[in-house]
Amino acid sequence: MNKERPQSEPVQATEYTFICEVLQAESDAINRISHQIESNHATQEQWSKAIDILEACTGHVVFSGMGKSGLVGAKLSATFSSIGQPSHVVHPAEALHGDIGSIKKNDVVILMGY
Repeated sequence: MNKERPQSEPVQATEYTFICEVLQAESDAINRISHQIESNHATQEQWSKAIDILEACTGHVVFSGMGKSGLVGAKLSATFSSIGQPSHVVHPAEALHGDIGSIKKNDVVILMGY
């Protein structure tokens, strides 16, 4: 999908099919998570606790991850900042070389990996 398409060239039906397949896959994943939360009391408690921690945060929400996880963390940080929750990203390797000082006592740190 990285190919540049001239303005006058119409989008092919197969591209619409691909877009719909991606959106359906994302929708299915969200539905699976929703059902897991609804059907499992322990999971509900974990989500509630995570939300309570984030709501109580008086500092920054700090995301840290490497590779794709770091990119997802950067996107989440931007989203948190745009809704009014101060947030920033600390790369884990850079944290070992001085950036850990940007994390303060009242911050919530979310470590991301897969």
